[in-house]
Order: sequence, then structure tokens, then C-alpha cells
Amino acid sequence: MAELTAVVDDVRVKKLSDDRQLYVIKSDGKEFTTFKRDLAASAKAMIGQQAKIDYTEKQNGEWTNRYLENVESAVEFKQATAPAREIDIRRAVALKAAIEMLPYFPSEAQHWNTVKEICPGIYEFLYGQDGNWNQDDSSNGMAEADSIPF
Repeated sequence: MAELTAVVDDVRVKKLSDDRQLYVIKSDGKEFTTFKRDLAASAKAMIGQQAKIDYTEKQNGEWTNRYLENVESAVEFKQATAPAREIDIRRAVALKAAIEMLPYFPSEAQHWNTVKEICPGIYEFLYGQDGNWNQDDSSNGMAEADSIPF
């Protein structure tokens, strides 16, 4: 099996005489064929993007046939990681924004649990998905939510 990393240029469907559909993927001046619809759909989603193409190549007389085995994005997405200090600053800014918004809520909503319901994005950013303050970051100099007077 051979591998190629290139931009996917085009994906076309060719109807054969026996009513089957042959999918032709063009990339880097080469054509790759498959009968697998899901592979063709994956390739079509990557038109104009770098893709890692796995294929089998067979010589058929004077023709070279390339059969598509797999196609996947060649771009690796890395999750950005921020230093602890930067995370502390983000949390402080988010907390400040939440506190500054409290006067605009009705008086019965000026409790942290209600802020959690109204501003779940800020709450999750400060406390994480599980709702617990990240104990690793307890040295950040920020007050606990329960100790902030509203």
C-alpha cells in the first residue's frame, strides 16, 4: 500500500454500465478510484485541503490503476495549552465580568447558583465541566465564589 500527502482537487461520480457508481478522486495530478461511497464522501469533504491518501497501485498493461483505500486529513489539530499564569488571568477576567453583570440581573438572580444557570459558559470556564474549582490552581490569588459578597 502506498501513501501520498496532497491537496484533494476533485471528486466525481462515474456511472458504470452495470449501474454501479465508481468514485474518482483527483489529487496531485493522479486519479484514485473506489466503489466505497463513504471514502468518496470523506474525500469530497476535504476538497482544497491537505489529505493523507492511502492507495493500492496495480499495473494493468500500459495503464496504472490506483485504488483508494483510505483518506484522512493531513492537518493535525493541536489543542492550545496556555501557561498556568495565563489561565489564572483568564479566570480572573471571567469572574470580574460575571460580577459586573450581576446588577443587571433581577434581585432574586443575584446568587452564584443563578449566575451558573444564566451564564453557564463563564461558570464552566471558572469551575470546569464538573463544577468544582480546580484545586491545582488554588494558588492563583482569586477568592472562592462562596466568599464573594453579592
